[in-house]
Amino acid sequence: MLATLSDVIPTGPGWLYQVKHDGYRLQASREGPDVRLWSRNGLSWTDRLPRIANAVRALPCGSCTLDGEAIVQRDDGRDDFLALRSVTGRIHAALLAFDLLELDGRDLRPLTLLERRAELARLLAQPVDGIAMVDAL
Repeated sequence: MLATLSDVIPTGPGWLYQVKHDGYRLQASREGPDVRLWSRNGLSWTDRLPRIANAVRALPCGSCTLDGEAIVQRDDGRDDFLALRSVTGRIHAALLAFDLLELDGRDLRPLTLLERRAELARLLAQPVDGIAMVDAL
């Protein structure tokens, strides 16, 4: 889902908020040892983001599809979009995952976002260098 400009922040049940990071929207999929990373526009980023690809490969599952944001963070915790665009910066990129669309052959899209995020939290229960779950507010 793309962000939509609004003058009013929606409130009430059914709304979930996450910090928008300054990076590239990315889907990461794994089927056995094979990992693919691609942008919202369908461009392959697998070779450009080796830390993320290795992290997805290390997840405790046979297959998965994650939705998230590829970012590079500076030492002060702020995102560095220019570093993400550089060859040397991209090797440090991490995936901030906010949704899990498929897990071990199960299509999770029919589940609610909260149910998918619970599955994502279980998948990421053990830290994996290069992937973190985005908190919801």
